[in-house]
Amino acid sequence: MGFMKNVVTWNTMNARYVQCGEFVRAIDLFQHMLSEEVKPSEVTMVSLLSACANLGALDMGEWIHGYIRLKKIKINFVLGNAPIDMYFKCRNVEAAIQVFHGLNDRNIFYWNSIIIGLGVHGYGKEAIDAFIAMERE
Repeated sequence: MGFMKNVVTWNTMNARYVQCGEFVRAIDLFQHMLSEEVKPSEVTMVSLLSACANLGALDMGEWIHGYIRLKKIKINFVLGNAPIDMYFKCRNVEAAIQVFHGLNDRNIFYWNSIIIGLGVHGYGKEAIDAFIAMERE
């Protein structure tokens, strides 16, 4: 019995690369995954957005975010948060805010990301405003 490649095995490898700080390898593996015509899942996208965030690879992160929308990959609470985190870490505050405002059913994770991201980037007043809005919501 040989080794079976499916989205789970690809995701496992990809997640391990990200966890070990091998971010470029994770992105390379994703490209190989696509060339093998394996359909990525929300788990794939979370790992890749994390890799892009850690590399500061905004262009690739934007491409992956666009791919998620294009392929209508299901947004769970982790995948909803990943683009916000990636955009903040790549210093694109406006895109992070735009993603946040486009999310339905905002949860505490989304609110934490927006509040922390705004604060880290020097938007203290906006972070406090977001906190107040979160309390209202």
